[in-house]
Amino acid sequence: MSHYTTGELAKIAGVTVRTVQYYDKQGLLSPSDWTEGGRRLYTEGDLEQLRLICYLRELDFSLAQIKDLLDEKEATAVLVTLLDSHIADLEKAAQEQADKLRELYTLRKGLQEDQPITLNQLPGISLTMTQNHRWHRFISKQLLKLLPLVLSFIGLALLVGKSGQNWLMLPAILLYLVGIGYWIWNYYQQISYICPLCKETFKPNFKTFFFARHTPRTRKLTCPHCHQTTYCVEIVKETSTP
Repeated sequence: MSHYTTGELAKIAGVTVRTVQYYDKQGLLSPSDWTEGGRRLYTEGDLEQLRLICYLRELDFSLAQIKDLLDEKEATAVLVTLLDSHIADLEKAAQEQADKLRELYTLRKGLQEDQPITLNQLPGISLTMTQNHRWHRFISKQLLKLLPLVLSFIGLALLVGKSGQNWLMLPAILLYLVGIGYWIWNYYQQISYICPLCKETFKPNFKTFFFARHTPRTRKLTCPHCHQTTYCVEIVKETSTP
């Protein structure tokens, strides 16, 4: 049976001697034998255990979790439980990172507009970060409401085209415009805006809202509090979503 000193074991596993010594102190990797001079000796089994520890550390398992796994007789069952918990944590963290990345892209786009957001406006923009989840849920619900209207109009247009009764397109278009108008009005009723300069929340009149230049998340408005015109950030009323 092959035996390795601490230095040899560390070299083969691709870690430092200090790492091997640290795992020994933590009770994760004890030497299988000792020399007459008191030096630690490790076996092939110890090498495999070290590689396992390093692999689990690369997956961000804590030393306490690894120790519990190594001490458990039913290691497979414990590993499955740990993996499920770890996967859930990573998925949550990934979603949070995706939300932050999406907000950064939106912020960068705002900085590239013809009237860019200045650095002193960033604290105001950051106030909207916590509303991301609510806003995205709101947008999803609004698009789902719009989809049947669009599909109905397309279906009716195809039906009119096949029947040859083109005069029916006029009332179809009128009904579609009424539906779109109601959808826009309903959307307007549920949103407000935050001025990135003075951080005040306000609601423009419908005409201003409808004709203002905008991005998916901002609209170029004049704040009634500081009277400055800039791209204000759209937020959703607390009562708009459950």
